Amino acid sequence: MVKAIRTLIVDELANKLGDLDLCLVVNFKGISSLEAIELRSDLRVNQLRMRVVKNNLAAIALKSKGKQEIAKLFDGPSAIWHGDTDPVTLAKKAVEWRAKNPKVVLRGGYLNGRLLTAAEVIALSRLPDRKTLLGMVVGTLAAPMSGFVGALNQIASKFVRVVQQVKEQKEKAGGDAPAQA
Repeated sequence: MVKAIRTLIVDELANKLGDLDLCLVVNFKGISSLEAIELRSDLRVNQLRMRVVKNNLAAIALKSKGKQEIAKLFDGPSAIWHGDTDPVTLAKKAVEWRAKNPKVVLRGGYLNGRLLTAAEVIALSRLPDRKTLLGMVVGTLAAPMSGFVGALNQIASKFVRVVQQVKEQKEKAGGDAPAQA
């Protein structure tokens, strides 16, 4: 019976974690249940999940999917943080929670087939997130176009001012003479 249950758990973990290209492994020892609930709800807001795993079962599940290098990060009570968001958001949340609660120990992560150390995850958290980067790209692409539009607008306004000045000069010059039909 126990072996059958373990097999089911390993299969479920392999299905849930096997396709991950991004995850962080944290030690959550010493976190109270209220803190864990707060952490999970905070992660959920950002479409992130925390899955507490039994180390040997998670290692078996990940090995079956060819991601056995993640198992090196399992040491003691482990939780895997994952989500469908960008890596920077996940790293920022981990660093934020580590600052709030020193009991959360970041062990490392996994990103696109590469194992990350805790220091690399912290460095990743210092980068701008996806939305900010997209905004920067749009701003960079829009700057020349807005400059071009401004230059065209300036040319048109100068033309209007010149026409207005010519009109005023003709009115002054023609104001002394009678208007011709």
